[in-house]
Amino acid sequence: HVSKDYTGKGMLVGILDTGLDVNHEAFATEPAGQTMTRARVQTAMENLNLHATGDLDQIYVSGKVPFAYDYADRDTDVNDVQGHGTHVAGTVAANCSNLTGMAIFKVFSDTQSGTGDTWILPALEDAVKLGVDVINMSLGMSCGFSSENEVMDRVYSRVEDAGIVLMISAGNEGTS
Repeated sequence: HVSKDYTGKGMLVGILDTGLDVNHEAFATEPAGQTMTRARVQTAMENLNLHATGDLDQIYVSGKVPFAYDYADRDTDVNDVQGHGTHVAGTVAANCSNLTGMAIFKVFSDTQSGTGDTWILPALEDAVKLGVDVINMSLGMSCGFSSENEVMDRVYSRVEDAGIVLMISAGNEGTS
Protein backbone atom coordinates (compact mmCIF):
# COMPACT_ATOMS: atom_id res chain seq x y z
CA HIS A 1 0.00 0.00 0.00
CA VAL A 2 1.46 3.33 -1.08
CA SER A 3 0.80 6.34 1.10
CA LYS A 4 -1.02 9.19 -0.63
CA ASP A 5 0.97 11.56 1.58
CA TYR A 6 4.23 10.66 -0.15
CA THR A 7 4.79 13.35 -2.78
CA GLY A 8 8.57 13.48 -3.17
CA LYS A 9 8.44 17.06 -1.92
CA GLY A 10 11.87 18.54 -1.45
CA MET A 11 13.75 15.65 -3.03
CA LEU A 12 16.57 15.86 -5.55
CA VAL A 13 16.73 12.88 -7.91
CA GLY A 14 19.92 12.01 -9.78
CA ILE A 15 19.29 10.33 -13.11
CA LEU A 16 22.11 8.39 -14.77
CA ASP A 17 20.97 7.77 -18.32
CA THR A 18 21.18 8.93 -21.95
CA GLY A 19 20.71 12.59 -21.11
CA LEU A 20 17.75 14.95 -21.22
CA ASP A 21 15.86 17.20 -23.61
CA VAL A 22 16.28 20.20 -21.30
CA ASN A 23 13.93 22.30 -23.44
CA HIS A 24 11.01 19.85 -23.23
CA GLU A 25 7.86 21.56 -21.96
CA ALA A 26 7.36 18.82 -19.33
CA PHE A 27 10.36 20.18 -17.42
CA ALA A 28 9.37 23.85 -17.45
CA THR A 29 7.61 23.71 -14.04
CA GLU A 30 9.98 25.11 -11.45
CA PRO A 31 10.05 23.36 -8.06
CA ALA A 32 8.15 24.94 -5.19
CA GLY A 33 11.29 24.82 -3.04
CA GLN A 34 14.86 24.48 -4.15
CA THR A 35 17.74 23.04 -2.13
CA MET A 36 20.18 22.76 -5.03
CA THR A 37 20.54 26.37 -6.05
CA ARG A 38 22.89 27.83 -8.61
CA ALA A 39 25.08 29.07 -5.73
CA ARG A 40 25.22 25.57 -4.23
CA VAL A 41 26.24 24.05 -7.56
CA GLN A 42 28.95 26.70 -7.94
CA THR A 43 30.24 25.99 -4.42
CA ALA A 44 30.27 22.24 -5.14
CA MET A 45 32.21 22.78 -8.37
CA GLU A 46 34.76 24.96 -6.58
CA ASN A 47 35.18 22.90 -3.40
CA LEU A 48 34.18 19.25 -3.85
CA ASN A 49 36.57 18.17 -6.60
CA LEU A 50 33.75 17.06 -8.89
CA HIS A 51 34.49 15.11 -12.04
CA ALA A 52 32.14 17.50 -13.86
CA THR A 53 33.91 20.56 -15.21
CA GLY A 54 32.90 23.42 -17.42
CA ASP A 55 30.81 26.54 -17.54
CA LEU A 56 28.40 26.89 -14.62
CA ASP A 57 25.89 28.59 -16.95
CA GLN A 58 25.64 25.31 -18.89
CA ILE A 59 25.83 22.89 -15.95
CA TYR A 60 23.09 24.73 -14.03
CA VAL A 61 20.17 24.56 -16.45
CA SER A 62 17.23 25.67 -14.27
CA GLY A 63 15.60 25.19 -10.89
CA LYS A 64 14.08 21.97 -12.27
CA VAL A 65 17.45 20.77 -13.62
CA PRO A 66 20.05 22.37 -11.35
CA PHE A 67 22.84 20.06 -12.50
CA ALA A 68 23.51 18.47 -15.88
CA TYR A 69 26.76 16.98 -17.18
CA ASP A 70 27.85 14.47 -19.84
CA TYR A 71 30.29 12.05 -18.17
CA ALA A 72 30.82 10.02 -21.33
CA ASP A 73 31.95 12.88 -23.56
CA ARG A 74 33.18 15.06 -20.67
CA ASP A 75 31.21 18.12 -21.68
CA THR A 76 28.08 20.05 -20.76
CA ASP A 77 25.98 18.84 -23.71
CA VAL A 78 23.39 16.50 -22.18
CA ASN A 79 21.16 16.47 -25.27
CA ASP A 80 19.26 13.18 -25.29
CA VAL A 81 19.40 11.90 -28.87
CA GLN A 82 18.14 8.46 -27.81
CA GLY A 83 15.17 9.73 -25.80
CA HIS A 84 15.40 7.17 -23.00
CA GLY A 85 16.77 9.56 -20.37
CA THR A 86 14.06 12.10 -21.16
CA HIS A 87 11.44 9.37 -20.81
CA VAL A 88 12.84 8.32 -17.41
CA ALA A 89 13.03 11.96 -16.25
CA GLY A 90 9.44 12.43 -17.36
CA THR A 91 8.37 9.50 -15.21
CA VAL A 92 10.24 10.99 -12.27
CA ALA A 93 9.29 14.64 -12.41
CA ALA A 94 7.46 15.93 -15.48
CA ASN A 95 5.16 18.84 -14.65
CA CYS A 96 5.81 18.30 -10.95
CA SER A 97 6.52 21.19 -8.60
CA ASN A 98 7.02 19.03 -5.49
CA LEU A 99 10.45 17.63 -6.32
CA THR A 100 13.34 19.94 -5.60
CA GLY A 101 14.82 18.98 -8.95
CA MET A 102 16.66 16.49 -11.10
CA ALA A 103 20.40 16.19 -11.49
CA ILE A 104 21.21 14.74 -14.91
CA PHE A 105 24.28 12.54 -15.22
CA LYS A 106 24.61 11.56 -18.89
CA VAL A 107 26.57 8.30 -19.09
CA PHE A 108 26.11 7.51 -22.80
CA SER A 109 28.34 9.04 -25.46
CA ASP A 110 27.20 10.93 -28.53
CA THR A 111 29.79 9.06 -30.61
CA GLN A 112 30.23 5.62 -28.99
CA SER A 113 27.69 2.91 -28.21
CA GLY A 114 26.83 1.65 -24.75
CA THR A 115 28.07 2.81 -21.38
CA GLY A 116 30.57 1.52 -18.84
CA ASP A 117 32.19 1.85 -15.45
CA THR A 118 34.55 4.64 -16.58
CA TRP A 119 31.53 6.90 -17.11
CA ILE A 120 29.19 5.52 -14.45
CA LEU A 121 31.65 5.63 -11.52
CA PRO A 122 32.48 9.35 -11.71
CA ALA A 123 28.78 10.15 -12.15
CA LEU A 124 27.91 8.16 -9.03
CA GLU A 125 30.72 9.82 -7.07
CA ASP A 126 29.52 13.29 -8.08
CA ALA A 127 25.92 12.37 -7.19
CA VAL A 128 27.09 11.49 -3.67
CA LYS A 129 29.14 14.70 -3.38
CA LEU A 130 26.16 16.77 -4.56
CA GLY A 131 23.90 15.13 -1.98
CA VAL A 132 21.11 13.80 -4.16
CA ASP A 133 18.36 11.94 -2.29
CA VAL A 134 17.75 9.22 -4.89
CA ILE A 135 19.76 7.88 -7.83
CA ASN A 136 18.01 6.17 -10.73
CA MET A 137 20.00 3.97 -13.13
CA SER A 138 17.68 2.57 -15.80
CA LEU A 139 20.58 1.51 -17.97
CA GLY A 140 19.20 -1.78 -19.30
CA MET A 141 22.23 -3.98 -18.69
CA SER A 142 21.65 -7.72 -18.98
CA CYS A 143 20.73 -9.05 -15.54
CA GLY A 144 21.07 -5.56 -14.06
CA PHE A 145 24.30 -4.68 -12.29
CA SER A 146 25.71 -7.60 -10.37
CA SER A 147 28.09 -7.19 -7.45
CA GLU A 148 31.02 -9.02 -9.01
CA ASN A 149 32.98 -5.80 -9.46
CA GLU A 150 34.84 -4.71 -6.30
CA VAL A 151 35.20 -1.09 -7.42
CA MET A 152 31.48 -0.79 -8.17
CA ASP A 153 30.67 -2.49 -4.86
CA ARG A 154 32.72 0.15 -2.99
CA VAL A 155 30.93 2.95 -4.81
CA TYR A 156 27.53 1.35 -4.14
CA SER A 157 28.50 1.13 -0.45
CA ARG A 158 29.43 4.84 -0.44
CA VAL A 159 26.04 5.64 -1.95
CA GLU A 160 24.32 3.57 0.73
CA ASP A 161 26.46 5.04 3.54
CA ALA A 162 25.45 8.53 2.35
CA GLY A 163 21.79 7.58 2.87
CA ILE A 164 20.98 7.78 -0.83
CA VAL A 165 18.38 5.42 -2.29
CA LEU A 166 19.89 3.74 -5.37
CA MET A 167 17.42 2.32 -7.88
CA ILE A 168 18.94 0.08 -10.55
CA SER A 169 16.95 -1.61 -13.28
CA ALA A 170 17.20 -5.38 -13.44
CA GLY A 171 17.57 -5.32 -17.21
CA ASN A 172 15.17 -5.35 -20.07
CA GLU A 173 16.47 -8.36 -21.90
CA GLY A 174 14.08 -11.16 -21.08
CA THR A 175 15.59 -14.04 -19.18
CA SER A 176 19.27 -13.12 -19.65
